[in-house]
Amino acid sequence: MSSMLKPPKQVSRRQELREDAVVNAYATTLTLTEKHRGKLIAAGIGIVVIFLGVLGWVYYQAGQSGQADVALGAALPAFERGAFQEALDGSADVPGLLEVADEYGSTDAGNLARFYAASALFELGRYEEAGEYFRAYRKRDDIFGASALAGEAAVAEQSGDYAGAARLYERAARHYESEATAPGYFMDAGRNYEAAGNLGAARAAYEAVSSDYPDAPEAGLVAVYLARLDALAAAE
Repeated sequence: MSSMLKPPKQVSRRQELREDAVVNAYATTLTLTEKHRGKLIAAGIGIVVIFLGVLGWVYYQAGQSGQADVALGAALPAFERGAFQEALDGSADVPGLLEVADEYGSTDAGNLARFYAASALFELGRYEEAGEYFRAYRKRDDIFGASALAGEAAVAEQSGDYAGAARLYERAARHYESEATAPGYFMDAGRNYEAAGNLGAARAAYEAVSSDYPDAPEAGLVAVYLARLDALAAAE
């Protein structure tokens, strides 16, 4: 007998059941697929649309970021030379900070334009508007974020809310711990705590400078401020 004509192997009952189960599962899947073909196609299209939408958003954001960088770069020279109204409004050829912030607010450059716009508004004495733009600055984990908090504090101080200003200055000092900015914010916090009549909190703010930033220029003033607090406390 030729080896090519071997008799078929005996199939066990277990194997037959397994094969039947596979066939039944395939048939069921095929039936469901045919029944819900429209829904499946629609779902597939939806996934593709979402994917393409994400890709489109990424490309859109990249384009927006590039435009925002250029626009902010054009607006900043006026701010840097102290022409704050011009920096805010721009000109026929150059967009202003307000336009950059509103048009490109979802980009890093547009967000930074909010900070500069807030600073310009503050310099012009438009404190309420400045506060709105300082609060709208959304990236808080950098030196600009700390400065935005300090800007909010300055607005509160201008309005006579010394307790609120003190808390914001202290948040700014602790938010971004840098010898270049934090000691000054602590001193501002202490000054406003004094104005609010909270001498204990003022003392803690001043002492934070001498303990955390002993080499900062402000640390040399702490003893004077503490002596003043002692005199104020004795007078009460």
